[in-house]
Amino acid sequence: MLDMILVSNVTVMFNLGNSDHNMIYCTVHYDHEPLVAQKIIRDFKRGDYNAINDKLAEINWDTFMDSNANESWNRFNLGTY
Repeated sequence: MLDMILVSNVTVMFNLGNSDHNMIYCTVHYDHEPLVAQKIIRDFKRGDYNAINDKLAEINWDTFMDSNANESWNRFNLGTY
């Protein structure tokens, strides 16, 4: 029953190669709101660069980079340093 609500004008076209499946053509009924693209504009001049530099200076980079790239990235991404 649901397929009768969602589609109409169903036409069976032809077989898919040597299989017992067929191509179909149909009209799909789908109402939706148009998507509005949102552009993210970052305001870098309001960043607290002193706090960022202080936080980066707290990291022991020799120990931090002592593993492979994936482990280092995961540690950095999770903030477990």
